[in-house]
Amino acid sequence: MPEASTWAMMIMGIEFVGFAMRRKTAQAMSPISA
Repeated sequence: MPEASTWAMMIMGIEFVGFAMRRKTAQAMSPISA
């Protein structure tokens, strides 16, 4: 079982990747939908 700090870092990393991907797709889609 990993430490709480390891879990926090992992979760933060996943959240950041998800946020970055969402932003990227939103930017890519906006000119098409506009």
